[in-house]
Amino acid sequence: MSRETAGKKMMGRALGLDVIMEAVEEVKGTPREEWLRRHGDDGNWMILKLARHRTGMTLGELGEAIGGMDYAAVSMGIKRYEKKLESNKSLKKLYDKLAEKLQVKT
Repeated sequence: MSRETAGKKMMGRALGLDVIMEAVEEVKGTPREEWLRRHGDDGNWMILKLARHRTGMTLGELGEAIGGMDYAAVSMGIKRYEKKLESNKSLKKLYDKLAEKLQVKT
C-alpha cells in the first residue's frame, strides 16, 4: 500500500508536467537542461510546487520525473521552498510570474 495520500490520482490533470517545465524555462530564461538536474535549483521546486496540485501526479511520480527523488524528499523540499518564497521577494516575484503565466492561483 502506498504511503501517500489516498485519492491523489483522482485529482484532475489540469496541467501536464511538460507544460509546467516549459513555463519555468521561459520565466527563468534558461533551458531546463541547465538547471533541472542541479541539486537545490529553484526551478526544480517551482515545478514541484505547481505540479503537486495541478497535475494529479503523486509526490513519488514527481520525484521520479525530475531525477529520482523520494516522495518524502519532495514533500519536505516543497515545504522549505514555500518558506523561502515567504522571505525572498525576488523569488516570490518570479514564482508569481510563473503562476500568472500558467493561470494558476497561488
